[in-house]
Amino acid sequence: MKCKIPLYLTMIAFSSLAYSAAVEEFDDEAFDEQQSQEVVENSEDYSDDEMLDQIIADSYESRRNAARSKRMVLVKRKNQTPVADLYQDELISDSDSPDTTAPEPAPQNAPEKPYRQHYSLYGDFLYWQPFINDSYWGYKSQSSTSNKEYRFQFDWDMGFRVGAAFKTTWENLTIDGNWTNFHTSSTNSHEDASLFGAATGSFPKYNLYTRPYSAFTFGNAWKVKSKYKVYFDQFDLTFKRAIGLSKNFTLSPFAGVRALATRYSLDATSYTTYFGTNLSTPNGSLDNHTLNVSDKMKSIGLLGGLNANLQFGYGFGFYFGGDFFIGYGYDKIKTHSKNNFAGVVIANNSLSQNTYSIRTMFDLSTGFSWDHNFAKNRLNLLFSAGYEFHMLNDSPVLLYNGSGSDPSYYNEPAKSTAFQGLTARFGLGF
Repeated sequence: MKCKIPLYLTMIAFSSLAYSAAVEEFDDEAFDEQQSQEVVENSEDYSDDEMLDQIIADSYESRRNAARSKRMVLVKRKNQTPVADLYQDELISDSDSPDTTAPEPAPQNAPEKPYRQHYSLYGDFLYWQPFINDSYWGYKSQSSTSNKEYRFQFDWDMGFRVGAAFKTTWENLTIDGNWTNFHTSSTNSHEDASLFGAATGSFPKYNLYTRPYSAFTFGNAWKVKSKYKVYFDQFDLTFKRAIGLSKNFTLSPFAGVRALATRYSLDATSYTTYFGTNLSTPNGSLDNHTLNVSDKMKSIGLLGGLNANLQFGYGFGFYFGGDFFIGYGYDKIKTHSKNNFAGVVIANNSLSQNTYSIRTMFDLSTGFSWDHNFAKNRLNLLFSAGYEFHMLNDSPVLLYNGSGSDPSYYNEPAKSTAFQGLTARFGLGF
């Protein structure tokens, strides 16, 4: 045992002396020169750019390996996720290294994440007045060359529009559907008791001459009256996209389909002066001519237009827009004419005709709006008020011309009906 210990110590000392000699014989400068020579020899096969790219790649690989080694040590120390699971993917960037810095505290008054309303409901109050071109219901003949026409004068009346919209998350596209309903009438009456019992062909006198539905004159009357009703229903389904040209100005082109239904109803009566000498005689009310017309039109077609909105601030804005419609549909007209003589019906004619044609319409609107978000931006309140104008161009109408047992019809150029007036909207988005 005593002989083995000195031999072991002798071996250790000899190994240390050999290692020191090898280190002293190693020439750092020679090694660097050799490495440089190898780089120069290898660079002969590469251009300067390729050589620079290779150096950068080697440097990046070295740094990435160093970062990986550091992360492995940290993982082992903290006893976190096993290394085999953490580095199963070789392509791990330096940014994946654990962040040992403390997170920055959130600001005290950080703005809330904006909530985007996707649904909206709205209702419009309409106060319109219609106009029909070249329409009148009679005239008063002062002489054979002087006539005073009586045109249909429609009252201002109320209507409504209701709709719903859905805003998608794709390209600011909004799907909108609405229904517009408006009804009104024109009631007219003129009479002159002094004309009762006047001779045929005398003046003055009243004449029942309803256009655009009848070209036949019911004349020699002491009293004429009429009632013209207009019914308007419109259904729109559009797809609209909002395009912000600036912070405060937005354009919204849209396209879709429209279904349009209108109905015109006319009732007119003239009381003749042929018989009787005073108003107390029965013939004063029994001798008359009546005309009843029902004109129903339905069409469907394409709709396209553009809306614009300019914001002033504090929720206030100015809007304007327009659109054009072209559709195809049918027009069904029924005409009933009756002549009473001393209380006896001497002529009773009923005719009808269906025609198919193209209808066009254009719309304009402008006004001011205000909207505001509340309930942490989850609800939006909208109010607007403005002016609207709608021009509907109908197909040529079928006119009644004649009396007795063989009445006839002829066509007249298309009539145009305009609706114009005020509108106010209340809407809710959520």
